[in-house]
Amino acid sequence: MDFKIQHHYNCSVEALMTCFFDEKYIAKKFTELGNENVDVSFCDRGPSKGKISFSYDAQPSDNIPPALKSFAGGSTPLAQTELWKNQGEQWTCEYTVALDGVPVELSGHMSVKATDNGCVNEVSLNIACPIPILGKMIEEFIEQDSGGQMEAEYQHIKACLLYTSPSPRDGL
Repeated sequence: MDFKIQHHYNCSVEALMTCFFDEKYIAKKFTELGNENVDVSFCDRGPSKGKISFSYDAQPSDNIPPALKSFAGGSTPLAQTELWKNQGEQWTCEYTVALDGVPVELSGHMSVKATDNGCVNEVSLNIACPIPILGKMIEEFIEQDSGGQMEAEYQHIKACLLYTSPSPRDGL
């Protein structure tokens, strides 16, 4: 199952990438979004590539279907790794997400590029669960839950950029 979304920002690509690679901000963002034990284990960006690895205990959604509650008994350890490449006019990313104890494979792609009003982050997430019968239900729940989490992150990042950037085209 594939999930795609676009997040538009009123800032430059460089300002957004600086925000994405701010280790303190990453920890703050995920903590303020209600997660616990946030750990940014690696965060480094050069002119042509970058890597981010972080983990946290993700809090379960309130609307988890009863049939899935056995997989989500409390918080779920989550680990995400992002591999970024600068491709001239844009930054692209391949990422993976591991949910400890949940039989699902999550991976995706991001692409940050300039627009007339700032920049856009195009995000895709592939969700695959090989379990017969429950697999489709798990995929649908993770798609819905991921959409809500991505929207919360988007709003948090927009607020951070608004607060830290005096002009939409300026860097942080």
